[in-house]
This record gives sequence, C-alpha cells and structure tokens, in this order.
Amino acid sequence: MASNAINQCTSSSSHLIRTYDVFVSFRGETRNNFTGFLFQALEKRGIDAYKDDKDIRKGASIAPELLQAIEGSRVFIVIFSKDYASSTWCLRELAHVCKCIQTSPRPVLPIFYDVDPSDVRKQGKHYEEAFVRHEERFREDKEMIEEVKRWREVMTQVANLSGWDIQNKQQYAQIEEIVQEITKILGSKFSTIPNDNLHLHNLKSLDLSFSKNLIELPDFGDALNLEELYLQGCKQLKQIHPSIGHLKKLLYVYLVGCQSLTNIPHIGGAINLRDLYLQGCVKLRFVDPSIGLLTKLSHLNLKNCQNLEGLPKSILGLYSLEYLNLSCCLKLQLLDEPRDETHSVSCLWPSFAIFPRMVKLDLSCCNLVQIPEAVANLCCLERLDLSGNSFATLPSLKDLSKLYCLKLQHCKNLTCLPELPSRVGFESSNDCVESNVGLYIFNCPKLVERESHMNIGFSWMLQLTQAFHKDGYSTTESIIPGSKMPERFNNLEESTDNYISIDTSPIMNDNKWIGIVFCVIFKVPYKRDLAIGPSLEERYSRGFLEIPVNFYGNPELVLDKSDHVWLFFFNQKRFMYEWGQSYGGSSKCNIKIHDGLGFNVQVKNYGYFWVYEQDLQLSNPVPRKRKFLAIEQNEGRISAK
Repeated sequence: MASNAINQCTSSSSHLIRTYDVFVSFRGETRNNFTGFLFQALEKRGIDAYKDDKDIRKGASIAPELLQAIEGSRVFIVIFSKDYASSTWCLRELAHVCKCIQTSPRPVLPIFYDVDPSDVRKQGKHYEEAFVRHEERFREDKEMIEEVKRWREVMTQVANLSGWDIQNKQQYAQIEEIVQEITKILGSKFSTIPNDNLHLHNLKSLDLSFSKNLIELPDFGDALNLEELYLQGCKQLKQIHPSIGHLKKLLYVYLVGCQSLTNIPHIGGAINLRDLYLQGCVKLRFVDPSIGLLTKLSHLNLKNCQNLEGLPKSILGLYSLEYLNLSCCLKLQLLDEPRDETHSVSCLWPSFAIFPRMVKLDLSCCNLVQIPEAVANLCCLERLDLSGNSFATLPSLKDLSKLYCLKLQHCKNLTCLPELPSRVGFESSNDCVESNVGLYIFNCPKLVERESHMNIGFSWMLQLTQAFHKDGYSTTESIIPGSKMPERFNNLEESTDNYISIDTSPIMNDNKWIGIVFCVIFKVPYKRDLAIGPSLEERYSRGFLEIPVNFYGNPELVLDKSDHVWLFFFNQKRFMYEWGQSYGGSSKCNIKIHDGLGFNVQVKNYGYFWVYEQDLQLSNPVPRKRKFLAIEQNEGRISAK
C-alpha cells in the first residue's frame, strides 16, 4: 500500500531506498507484547511494516539501515513507553522522523502505551528522569547538549499530535482501531489514472490498490524512475501494459488479489526487480519465460494461483531467489513435462543443485506426488513447508545444514520421515527469530514407526532450543504423532477443559532458571463440529496458547484421529511476560490451550520441567552424559506412564 497514489522523487541521492508502508519507533520492552501484536495485525492486513533486527540497535550511532527505513516509510507510529526516553537510539529515531516530515509531510501517529500523554509532552516523571540522566551524561559536550534539547522539542511536537492513549484499555481493541486508521491512510481508491497531472519521468511510486474499475494500465514507457507499482486488490484488472517490463529501475511489483489477470507480459527488461507478488491471481495460467532474466529477483509469491499450469525452465536461472511461495498451486507443472493423467505434478526440478540462495520454500497444498532430489541441495534453506501433499516418501534432507523449520502437516500418504540434519551445534542467524521454529508433523495417518519419530521431534526441539533460547521471546517446538511423553517429563497430569496448571514454587525465589519445556498430548475428536473460536480479546490476552496446527479452514482434512504431542520451550522472558503477572505471589498458574481456528481440539495430558543454564551446556572434550541436550539414543525414550 502507499499513502499517496503518486510519490514524487524528492531526493537527489543516487542510491535506492527500500520503501515501507509503516515505520514503528518503539522501545525494546514492548517488542514482544503490544508492538509484536501490532506487527502481526499489520501483516494480516497486507501492510508492509519495517521490523528491525534487534541486533541492529547496538552502539551509539543510529544504523544506516534504520535511517533509510525511516526515509522510505509512508506512515510513522511512535509507541511511547516508560523507558522510551531513556534510549538515545529511540530519541535519534524520533528526531529523524521529525526531520523527514519537514521535507516530505507524512502522518505521525503517537501511541501512549503505559505513560500519561502529559508526562510525554512536558517530560514529567519517567521522562524527566531520563532527560536529566542524558543532560548529566553529556554535560561536557556542547554539541550533545544541543541534541538533547532537540530531543525534548521533537518529543513535545509528536506527543501533541492526535493519537491513542491505551493505558488500562483492552489492547486487542486498540490494535484493531489503529490498524483501521492506518489502512484508511494508506488505501488509494483511484479507478482511473489522471494522465494530465502525471509527470511520468519523475514518478517513483504508484499505488492504485483496490481500484474497483481499473481494467488496464496505460503506457508507462516514460516512467523511467518508477521503482514501485502497487495494484493490490484490483479485481477487474485484466492486462499489464508491456511497458512495465522495460522499466530498469523498477524494484517492487505487487499484484496480490488481481483476480482477472490471466498473464504477465515480457518483464525481462526490469533488470533490477526484487519482489514480484502475484498471490491470489486465480486466473493466471502462465508466467512469461522472460522472468528468468530477472537476476536480482529475491521474492516470488504465487500462492493461491489456482489455475497456474506451469513455470518456465528459465526460472532455474534465478540465482538470487531467496523466497518462493507456490502454496495451493494445484495445477502446477514446472518443467513442461507431459501431464500425468492421475496426478497434477510428476516432477518439479532436476536433480542438480538449484537456487543457491533459497531461504524459504513453500510447496504446501500443491497435490505433489513426488518431491525432487534438488530440494535436498538447497544449501541455504531455513524453512520448508511441504504440508498438504500426496507423496509417500521424501528425499534425504540431512545436508540442509541451515534448516530450522520443517512442516509436514496433512501429508495423507507419507509413510516415513526423511533423514534429517542434526541440529547439534546449530547456530541461529540474526534474522532467524521468527515464529514456528521446529518440526511439525500432524495428520499423517499412514506414518509408521511413530515412537522413533517422537525421539526425532524431541531431539530437534531440544537442539534448536540451545540455539534460540537467548533470542528475545522466541519459542522452539515440535508437533509429532504419539500418545506418550519422553521420559524426561517426570509428572504426567490430566487436563481439565484444555487447561494446564503449573507449579511455579521452584522458581519463585530462584533467578538461575532460563526457561520451561512443555509436553502437551492432544487430539482432534471424531466429532469435528465448528467450535466457537477464541475472541480477539482472548488471542491478545496472556495465559492463552494456540496449538500451531493449520487446518486450512477445513476440519475435514483431519484423517488421523490419533493423539499428537506438542513439545515446546519458552525462555524466561517469554514465560514471565505471558504468565508472570497471572501467578504473582501464588505458586500456581493456569494456561488455556486452544487450536486458534475454532475447531475442536482436546487436550488430554501434559507435563513440564524447568530448565537451568547448566542444562544447556554441551560436554567438554571428555564425553559424558548431557543433562538436557543429550545425543544419546535413550534421551528421547518414551515414557510408558
């Protein structure tokens, strides 16, 4: 989306700046609560919000990446929390935001999270204390004292703008209201292009999203500086003018939900194109072979292109491709081989190595009967989703050294798991902190040797925990078929109404624990009536967990009615945020388990154990039994309780 249909180029700088719908300035204390929920809500609405890596916020000087993200954003959100003013980083962000809106006016929306707006405007209480510390710290530096003075001015300026005071209010309702307001700001409702008013040569960004009557685009041959084209939700758009494919500065093309679009023109001339989003173009049948000339293309999204029959062989030349989503492309043939009368796809790729930079691959719900050997050669692959397909076996994945998420849900013919890479010694990269870290095997009714799969799932979860346990509020987990817990869980408890109860007395006076591991045994009952799902208030509240299973909106997918096990680890930060207030001084806290989509899921039993730093220590050169991350076979043994 974009705030204006046409965004003129205002900078003489020769470098290209990645643009975003929204930039959020916030203190780290809100990253995994309110701010995290806000990012999720924005993403669901298709709003592109810049989300920084937490490691970028180190050092005294603000990182160039953040400066560019601010300059390239259309709307600014500033989340004022108690510790916001204590961060010189946040204050420099705020100052740069105000500098940008002076040269190129854009909306700034303040949110007062846990502070009184008057304290922010007048720098009272926590804010006054923070500024006093800054002034004391920089008292010998005249230049810095002037900067602190500027920080006070911009804080008052932004705090005086219209925004939201969400103190003591339901967060979910406030988030919905904020997202609606941002959508209104970004939503461009043009149905025709005002050619008389366009200076095509200076045109940098064009947003005609949700234009109900837009059928075709004019010639953009003179738009030599166009970098972004947004046509999301233009349901009547049938043709893309060929001139678009010759714009050498074009970086991003978003055609999500263009339901009448049947083809893509020759686009080989757009040599700098990085993102091509065609999600939901349900009438699209083919992609022009010229796509193979886009050597800088990193993101290609063809999700839910239900009539897409093939991709050209030239796609194998996209050596910069990092993200490929072909989910729900039911008729897809990649390499022009004859169509099998029984199955939609017989082979996707050759056996040799392809896509050397591929990080995320989604082939879910494509009715695949075979996964090519080439998948096992994607050396940079971190996330692989093969759910909802018809294959019986998979190639060995043991050489995927960077893989940390594998999804095999609703694979109705899968009989055995592939060989998986060991996660011992696995190290997470800076951008690995994402939801769904682990192994997900659900509703695979023909899967045999389930006890060994339990061992694999438990081992993977533990090994990934060692790599991710310090990453903010991250969670590592596994979903595996089975009805028994690994021996490591000493106590087996029965669940009542999908609640689990935790005895917190062991940690009440102990600050050496680093997290907790849960084991939850659940099933989808034979009666699969649509249940009343969690309300928005429940989803955003604490003490509420969702089983990470995707039913794709259809409970009839569930053929395997046997028990499944959900194993997951919460580090101390995540646990204290979710339940720290709920148990307070009590020695008990209760957690409600739900599948999150409104389908009946029954929690039967559960267990847990607390984790301490020494439990994650690997052995020194002298081999000995490891307490937590043991590689020995007996570590994952199943309890017969």
